[in-house]
Amino acid sequence: MTSKPKPPGNPDRARAALLGVVEKQLAEGTPKEVGGTLIRLCFLGYSRDEAIRLIAVALTIDMREMMLQSRAYDETRYIAKLGALPELAGEKGPGKRIQ
Repeated sequence: MTSKPKPPGNPDRARAALLGVVEKQLAEGTPKEVGGTLIRLCFLGYSRDEAIRLIAVALTIDMREMMLQSRAYDETRYIAKLGALPELAGEKGPGKRIQ
């Protein structure tokens, strides 16, 4: 039985970097919608850590689309993805994954 080759890189390091970007966006208030999204997700019952993870999912999806479509960062698109959370990340609510 042949195992699939693993993609290069360290997923834990990548995850930490993405979470760090979200924390920096929050600290700098740019875009301001990141802070609003954090508050909204916490109001929906997500912990701060869960909400940060969901925001990082939106960031990851946006970055992936940028690479696949060879396009530049578009804040409006990123903000739209933030607005689509938690459903964008496959969540129905705190601790409830969409199957």
